[in-house]
Amino acid sequence: MELSKKRKPSDEKAPLTLKRNFLYTATANLIYAFSQWLIILLIAKLGNIEMVGQYSLGLSITAPIFLFLNMNLRSIQATDTNNSYKFIDYFINRVITSLIGIIIVSIIALLGTFNDQTRGIILLIALSRFFESLCDVSYGLYQQKERMDYLAFSKIIQSILAIFLVTLSMVMFKNLLFSVILYSLTFIFVLTLYDFRKIRGLVHFNMFKFYKNPSKFFNVKTLIILGLPLGIVSSLDTLNANLPRYFIQYFLNEVALGYFASIAFIMSTGATVVNALAHASISKLANYYQINYELFKKLLFQLVCLGILIGGGGVLVSYLFGEIILSFLYADAYSLYNNVFIIIMVSGLIWYVTGFVSSALTATREFKAQVPIHIITTIVTVISSVLLIPQYTLIGAALVVCISNTCRCILTLNTLNKIVSKKNKRGIEGCV
Repeated sequence: MELSKKRKPSDEKAPLTLKRNFLYTATANLIYAFSQWLIILLIAKLGNIEMVGQYSLGLSITAPIFLFLNMNLRSIQATDTNNSYKFIDYFINRVITSLIGIIIVSIIALLGTFNDQTRGIILLIALSRFFESLCDVSYGLYQQKERMDYLAFSKIIQSILAIFLVTLSMVMFKNLLFSVILYSLTFIFVLTLYDFRKIRGLVHFNMFKFYKNPSKFFNVKTLIILGLPLGIVSSLDTLNANLPRYFIQYFLNEVALGYFASIAFIMSTGATVVNALAHASISKLANYYQINYELFKKLLFQLVCLGILIGGGGVLVSYLFGEIILSFLYADAYSLYNNVFIIIMVSGLIWYVTGFVSSALTATREFKAQVPIHIITTIVTVISSVLLIPQYTLIGAALVVCISNTCRCILTLNTLNKIVSKKNKRGIEGCV
């Protein structure tokens, strides 16, 4: 009995196996993605298509800003094996950058040509992004300590709360503003009642002592400099994904944006599995890249094949049952856009493959090499959107997504091949 009491604290801090961490991550990502899709579905079913457009616009505006300011801190945190920075350094960094994010979004919302309802939704979504960003810092700690079960429970609790509160709000009030307020509260609840408790079980965490030691702000400054290239990549990636939505809202209307956003969200379900696998395998890819090129190439080949399998299945299902799926998930009116659905799923296939190749590129730790890839892809997306969306409406928007993902895939493969060739005097022809 005495022995079990002594072992309990160490058991709570002991890292889990790679397999268990992947299963926890995949489960949490699937449930979280399902909750995000279900929220859009609830807004479409219990509200109207204009609300879907407003909500999607709010997500599209806030995502690139907060992703840039987050600077992919979680990746830096998770790979900080030497403990160069304390958790409090990451947390204060995130508080500062997220506050800057709220200020930037507020300026955009106030100066933009939005109606009062849309402006309020954008501001409230920015508030939810703030608290979600703080939760993300705790996820970086869990990943660093290899305790993805903590991350999974945090995400699952938040997802269930979000579904319950948004459903309750839309049924009782049919008010999107109130629903987004309740959605923001779910992150506050999970952060204060669950994450802070787990954080204190893993590391010493006291914000007040931080403020008594101003010299610690130097660590925050160096973290910002370290994360800047990753911030540029993350924001460009999200900006590129959301550019078609901006042009739909500009050239068409919020109703068209609502249809497109609802259909495109289905593609994201496969990405949850891809992202979980990518996060679980990136450390092995990094290790293999340094010590065993053949294993690096073998694992990358397996991941690419898996991406093709997941994406190919999505294309086949959309081709055979697309109209039925759209009518069942949303409404009969959505079935008229089945061609858009099929093209979106084709672009999803390319996206999944690119995700794994990008993970391999990140594993080489050549972070700066990713910046030109995303700059060129963003330029291609803008040009394609201007040429295709006004003339071909939502079909054009779906083609833009396909062109954009293809461009990024080719550039990422080419960059990875050059980096690997330089290090190993041979390319990755056997991988893809």
